[in-house]
Amino acid sequence: AATYAYHISQAHAFIDGNKRIAAAASEIFLEINDEILNAPNDAIYELFMRIAAGEKSRDEVEKIFSEWLS
Repeated sequence: AATYAYHISQAHAFIDGNKRIAAAASEIFLEINDEILNAPNDAIYELFMRIAAGEKSRDEVEKIFSEWLS
């Protein structure tokens, strides 16, 4: 899930919606694997903004996701 979040956000493959698609792909991957991110929407939003800005590494995203899994 962290890999989807990081690489889709960083790839800028789409004209618009890269962060939304990255978030959706991550969420779907987690749901398929019976996991849910237990974090406020504003924290998730801020994380994806920081990923897209290059302020978070994939390893940092993985650590944050592991803390948020419920």
